[in-house]
Amino acid sequence: MTATGASERIFVFANALVGHMRAGLAQVDILSSMIFAGISDVAGVLQRPVRRWLPNSPSQ
Repeated sequence: MTATGASERIFVFANALVGHMRAGLAQVDILSSMIFAGISDVAGVLQRPVRRWLPNSPSQ
């Protein structure tokens, strides 16, 4: 992500969305972390254990 500049663009995007708000830097940090998690599919790692606990969920 550093070579392509994607991390910088994500930070600039998050700053444009919430940087003007109160505690904007903290909100930019949280929003950019959420975007990074979505890109790296951190949520996909957590879906398999949770599916075992949910009734009527397809197991993979």
